[in-house]
Amino acid sequence: MAYGWIGACLYAGRVQQRPRLCTELWYNMRIMAATELSKHIGKELKALSIKNSLTQTELAKKAGIFWNAYAKIEQGKQEPKLETLQKILKVLGVKSSDILPF
Repeated sequence: MAYGWIGACLYAGRVQQRPRLCTELWYNMRIMAATELSKHIGKELKALSIKNSLTQTELAKKAGIFWNAYAKIEQGKQEPKLETLQKILKVLGVKSSDILPF
């Protein structure tokens, strides 16, 4: 098999043989991409909060979210919803283009 399991998942003849494996691979690829983005956002938010001399608790309170949810976002363990990210960015006084890598 020249393409590996990912290639096999894309090849129509193999999908019938290992559908569960294909689903698991696709799911794991999506998690990896989301994790990298979450880590990047968290790193940027942490740098901005330090620059603005705000603790996690203070920033979360000003944004109207729970402090533990903000802590998970900052640590890259949770991907923020768009509206939550907008609230955080408003408190920090920056645009989304300042923290997103694209």
